[in-house]
Amino acid sequence: MEKILKYSLILVSLIISIGGLIYKLYALNNLGIFLTLFVSFSIFIIIVILNKKVNFEKNKTLSIQMKDWLFLFAYLAPISCLFAILIKNATSESIISPWTKIPVYFFGLYFISTIILLINIVQKNIFSTILLSIHYFLSFSIAAFIYKLGYGFDPYIHEAAINHIIKFGYIAPKTFYYSGYYSLIIILHKITFIPVFLINKFIVPFAASIFLPTSIITVFKKWLDDDVKIKILTLVLLFLPFNIFILSTPQNLAYLFLLLTVLYSLTCKSHFDLLLIYLLGFSAFIIQPIAGIPALVLVAYSTVYNFDNNKLKKYLYALLFLLSSLTLPVLFLILNKINLNLKNNIDLSFFKIIIPHKENIWLNAVYLINSNWQYIIILLILSGIFLAWKNRQNCQHFFVYFLMLSSSLISYFFIIFQPFDFLINYERSSYADRIIIVAVIFSIPFLSLSLYKITNNALAQNRQVKITMAISLSLLVLTNLYLSYPRLDNYFNSHGTSTSLNDIKAVQWINSDAKNDYIVLANQQVSAASLHEFEFKKYYSVNKEDVFYYPIPTGGILYQSYLQMINEKPSKENANKAMDIVGAKTLYFVLNKYWWAFPKLFEEAKNEANSFENINNDVYVFKYTR
Repeated sequence: MEKILKYSLILVSLIISIGGLIYKLYALNNLGIFLTLFVSFSIFIIIVILNKKVNFEKNKTLSIQMKDWLFLFAYLAPISCLFAILIKNATSESIISPWTKIPVYFFGLYFISTIILLINIVQKNIFSTILLSIHYFLSFSIAAFIYKLGYGFDPYIHEAAINHIIKFGYIAPKTFYYSGYYSLIIILHKITFIPVFLINKFIVPFAASIFLPTSIITVFKKWLDDDVKIKILTLVLLFLPFNIFILSTPQNLAYLFLLLTVLYSLTCKSHFDLLLIYLLGFSAFIIQPIAGIPALVLVAYSTVYNFDNNKLKKYLYALLFLLSSLTLPVLFLILNKINLNLKNNIDLSFFKIIIPHKENIWLNAVYLINSNWQYIIILLILSGIFLAWKNRQNCQHFFVYFLMLSSSLISYFFIIFQPFDFLINYERSSYADRIIIVAVIFSIPFLSLSLYKITNNALAQNRQVKITMAISLSLLVLTNLYLSYPRLDNYFNSHGTSTSLNDIKAVQWINSDAKNDYIVLANQQVSAASLHEFEFKKYYSVNKEDVFYYPIPTGGILYQSYLQMINEKPSKENANKAMDIVGAKTLYFVLNKYWWAFPKLFEEAKNEANSFENINNDVYVFKYTR
């Protein structure tokens, strides 16, 4: 299984890397796809032949006992019900949280399935690794199932870009980043004939559920002989926030490959192992540099660690630490056009201890954990660092992850003072937040040591304590499941509303009604609907820059015009100003009924617009003409 897993990762990484390079140098048309597959499989075959351990050892005959089947079906019964609930409650309405569509008993069934999975592990069920992957997939894919039309905004942009590449071979301007993500999805689409939309929805949850639990088990088996403890640790890791794996974007796939690079670098002892982490690291880089650059630095650290020249190693470690600390801040500074007008973006509320007490005991407990996650993570990391130091004889290379964690934090403190004027306000903190995620990924070895120590101590207790710990673990995993998705409850409102079928109908109506040059002012989910339906259909040239005919929230001109319409007044004057920007003769202003100021804006727009269209009493399209 270890060899199959590693060879699978090598092949996937080759397709991502070669595909990304061919896209950048040529195109991903039919010839480009053929070249990608031909080169990838050729290199893969060479690697297999050159690897001395290519011949799979003959395994012992697997003995599957009746109890294995009984425990297997005991787990599959509730987990099948959970998948059925997700499929049944999938919606194309505008919703803020998937939990508003999922019945409460879903959480009870998830808790029961987690308990049964633990029993399967403790009973050494031969199917337990597969069951862990299923549990991971269910945990990561709730949004992909519930949101029929997709969740978030970025996936729509990437879906439109992928469809454009499939038609024309490339999309201008060609960028180095994202190309690995696009090549993987396009090739999967061409090979399997699965629609791009579905692959783009499920690629990250599916890949994470296949590769993460199996890789965790494979890596930790190099140190620990107890299969039960390793698999319990794999389940315990679902206690950590996993929201980066619930949405398919290049950034999140790059995080996955960074995490895999971290895991496999822990046991890197041969040229084959080094080749694997080189491919994983480069895949992360060609998918998204924010995770990819730290991945490549880690690969460099792993290479230097295996050098024999200790004096040279010290200088190289210092150089790599400097590079890993400054590369991302310098790149962001360049994106900011060397703007040295630094701003203090430190959020001191991060250090505030919050004890929720206004709701019922369950909600208070959930938000007690959520409000103080930073302290839980920090304590676990510090504990892991102490354990690594205490057992430094067996954890000599852990100093590499300490250096990467430290350099990530240094990068973060450089980045939070940068203005990010090229982004709209609510996106400016997200880039610094991504560095924190990178730092947490580099701390996974320390987190794992802490959680393993807790698991080991729990299993050494008497039966009653073990049962209590099993219930507590299942409740914590359940709590994290709830917190990892958008929420709408008495403590928190995620605000982000999903694209609905009526949004799709609205953009379809606009497309059929428009007879001349026109623009549309709408929120980002309606803009996402336009990308889903018509991709990058229309652009205007304004001061030698391309302006999309729908507002895309990256600080563009039309998005500012949309904000004027909703924050000031949807007046004829503001509509004319927006039309003047691109020289259009018609403007469509889209107003969703869920908007907080809908009654006021509806009356104002109705009085100012030339006409309006009602889409199922949910979305209103106001037409302004000169």
